[in-house]
Amino acid sequence: MEQINTIITENAPAAIGPYSQAKEHNGIIYVSGQIPINPTTGNIDAFDIEGQTRQVIENIKAILNEAGSSLDSVLKTTCLLADMNDFAVFNEVYGEAFISKPARACFAVKELPKKVLVEVEVVAVKHQRIYDFDEVLDRTQLSTSKWESEIFRTGNKNLLCFGTADMDFKSSPAIIDALQSVVDKGHFGYPYKRDSYYDAIIGYLDRHFSWKISKEMIANSVSIYPSFQGIIEGLTEEGDEIIFNSPVHHIFKEVVTANKRVAVESPLKLVDGEYQLDFNHIKASITPKTSMYILCNPHNPMGRIWNQDDLIQLVDLCAENNIIILSDEVYAGLIYPGESFTPLASLSEKAAMNSITCISASKSFNVTGIKHSLVISENPEFISVYKEQLKKNNEYYGESIFGHHATEAAFSNSDEWSNELMEYINGNFNFLKEYLKTNLPDVGIFQPQSTYFAWLDFNYLGLSDNDLVNLFEKEAEIIVTHGYVLGEGGSGFIRWNLGCPRSVLKMGLERLKTAIENKK
Repeated sequence: MEQINTIITENAPAAIGPYSQAKEHNGIIYVSGQIPINPTTGNIDAFDIEGQTRQVIENIKAILNEAGSSLDSVLKTTCLLADMNDFAVFNEVYGEAFISKPARACFAVKELPKKVLVEVEVVAVKHQRIYDFDEVLDRTQLSTSKWESEIFRTGNKNLLCFGTADMDFKSSPAIIDALQSVVDKGHFGYPYKRDSYYDAIIGYLDRHFSWKISKEMIANSVSIYPSFQGIIEGLTEEGDEIIFNSPVHHIFKEVVTANKRVAVESPLKLVDGEYQLDFNHIKASITPKTSMYILCNPHNPMGRIWNQDDLIQLVDLCAENNIIILSDEVYAGLIYPGESFTPLASLSEKAAMNSITCISASKSFNVTGIKHSLVISENPEFISVYKEQLKKNNEYYGESIFGHHATEAAFSNSDEWSNELMEYINGNFNFLKEYLKTNLPDVGIFQPQSTYFAWLDFNYLGLSDNDLVNLFEKEAEIIVTHGYVLGEGGSGFIRWNLGCPRSVLKMGLERLKTAIENKK
């Protein structure tokens, strides 16, 4: 007889008891009937069919995630209702969650536990991973800014590091093979970009975002932020004002100021737990000296993707005021399952002709140390002016042979790796969310649509920014990025890098829980 494995799902709601187990057989996951117990309280907190259905689905989602599956992979559901008069409301909530429309059987039963209006069991396919994101790399063989630099700075070899924006995973095999091929040839002279390099970039942007560009629209830099310098110096004047939205990476303000322009922060507004562009504030920030708007999309640190309505409104506003848009889209390759991304320049001719876009394989494919990025614009004047700026330091000549080959491999032959990566990052976020909801329920959690970051609100602790740094670094012995360095709206928040094996994430969360409990 073939063995059926029982999966003890640590992330499943503990209060569900035996239902926190899933059964696996030949790649199929069986989750027994879930009832609407809130894992945080251990009680049934919702007494209407809509609330109970949502809770049941959340419980199933958590269990499947830990069992290596997801709602999208559900093949069949069996749904039990205490009253079939509730079916219409149940069906509406159910339909929102199970977009794949699995086979379903629905029955009215009288034997449900007291106060329970709905119970659902599911059968799902287990995801068959090709890439091992659970592997913990041997750090004695590495020297990185994210880990080794922090360990050296603090003198603490026990640190767990979730700060710097790169991942603790090996890059895609296609990239590794491409770089190994360069090494094997043993020749590292000035490289020439073949057509295959441009074809990879053009194909990737069309395949993923329906953004159609040509070779003539593409220029380069060693990295995203160095390219900001040439764009700002070439397309604005000293003393001009440049708007961007905070909280955002501190380099935005640093680069603007270092180039003798005036940095103007327009804070994002928080509405019902979601960050939004505050167009009233943006409009009020515009003066005759405003010449550029730097958009971060997807937005670092909270992983917000600006929708088409946001982008169209921004394009119109900037065009009306003769403001050029510099769109930083470096995280565009890190989109959560079920989400979509629209490059600003792909919206319209107006958007394309009044914008210049910065992208790179660096963040999405974990090649930040290879130093190669792209500057793209349909406006030939913008590209020409930018290329002229590169003459100031001869940056246009030669470039990195490894950057060329890594970029081509990332954009041409790493889609499968990228898809699995974002499934894993999504799983890490769900693990973090459930852990915090159960153990530190007062922490504010914001659902990302992109990036490998979790943006978390610790203001409930009532700590100063320095004390919050000490809590994480000294007491919990973990490194994160603190929000106060990211501009207005960041104080009391932290950015947690989820680009790590889940076992390391779990250790970090356990340390944080202990440190906060010890302060009580």
